[in-house]
Amino acid sequence: MNDLPPMLAKVNADCPLYQRALAADLLSGPFAATPRRERAEPLPVGDYCNGLGWVFSYATGIESYKPCGCPHCLPLLEAGGFVDRGRPIKTFGSFCTNHDARAAKVLREAQRFVASYCKGKIEAGMGFALWGPTGTGKSHLLSAIYTYFRIHLPSAGEWVHADTLEDLAWRATRFERDDADAGEDAIVRWCTAPYLFLDDLGAEGRENKLRHGAFLDAVSRIVHARYDRCLPIFLSTNWLWKAKKAGEEMFALDVYGERVAERLRERCYGVGLNLPNYRELLKAAR
Repeated sequence: MNDLPPMLAKVNADCPLYQRALAADLLSGPFAATPRRERAEPLPVGDYCNGLGWVFSYATGIESYKPCGCPHCLPLLEAGGFVDRGRPIKTFGSFCTNHDARAAKVLREAQRFVASYCKGKIEAGMGFALWGPTGTGKSHLLSAIYTYFRIHLPSAGEWVHADTLEDLAWRATRFERDDADAGEDAIVRWCTAPYLFLDDLGAEGRENKLRHGAFLDAVSRIVHARYDRCLPIFLSTNWLWKAKKAGEEMFALDVYGERVAERLRERCYGVGLNLPNYRELLKAAR
C-alpha cells in the first residue's frame, strides 16, 4: 500500500461503507484500499469508506475525506494518531464556507493543490501558504491539508505552531545543555522533514527581544535550509503575503527579512482568505 501510512495498512472489512465501496467497484490497488481515480463512467455520488477509517466522497468532483464514524474504524484512527484527546479531526469536509463564494473558492483551491501534489503533478519543493486576518479558517484548512497528506503519503512530515517554534528556538540558545539539545534537535528536524506545516506564523510573541531574535534566526535557518534542499513548507500566517504599496512592509512577510520573504513567496503558492471572522459571527449568533 504505497500511498498510505504504515500504521493504517490494516483494512477493516467489517465497515458497512467499505463493503458498499467494494460492491460498487470503487476501490483498487493493493488490499483494495485506494479509491479508483480513473473510470470511464461517471462516479456515483455518495460516501464510501476505504476500509482504513476514512470516508471518501466524489460529490463535488474532487476527492474529499472525513473520518468514518463506524465503531469498526475508530480503533484504526486511534492507532494512526488521528484521534487526539477527543478533539474533532479537521478535514476539507468540516470546513464551513457559510455559503460564502470566496470561502468556497479558497477551499477548492486547497483541495486541487493537495490532490495534484499527491499525484506528483506539482513541482518538487513547492508549498502552500494561507494568509489573511484572524478567524478566517487558515489553521483549519492547514490542518485539513495535513490530514489529507497523512492519508495519502507515507511521510506526513512535521507540524509546528509559531509559539512552539519560538519556545524551542529560545531554548536552543540557552546554556543548559538539555534545553539547548532539545531546541537544536527540533530545529534540525524541521529543517529536514519531508514536509513542514508551520501554523500561525505571526502569532509569536514580540515583547521579549532576545526570544524574538532567536525566533527570527530559527525561521531564517529553516526557510533557507528547506529552500536549499528543495523541501516544501505549508504555512498559515496573519501577515500580508506581499506589500502592495510603500509602507506596508511592516505588515507583510518582510518582517522576517527580505530574503526569507522572497524565498517563501517563490516556493509557496499563496492564497489569501479575505473572509469575515467566523468567531465574531458565532458570537453574534448567540
